[in-house]
Amino acid sequence: MGFAQTSRYPESLPELIGVAVGAFRDPSFPPPEQSVFTTYKHGWLSLPEATPAFAIMRPRGIDE
Repeated sequence: MGFAQTSRYPESLPELIGVAVGAFRDPSFPPPEQSVFTTYKHGWLSLPEATPAFAIMRPRGIDE
C-alpha cells in the first residue's frame, strides 16, 4: 500500500498543492512549516515544538 505524495483541494484551496515531506530523499531538506492531518500521524513522529500543527486542515484566515 502506498501513499499520496501530493494533495490538491481545487474547490476549497485552489492555490494549494501539498507535498509529503517523506517524498524527498535529501536529508538537508528544510523542516516543515506546518503539519496538517496530525490526527493520522504515526505515534513515533515528533514535530519541532514551534511547528504549527492542525488535527485536520489549517483553518482559513489564520495568519502565517
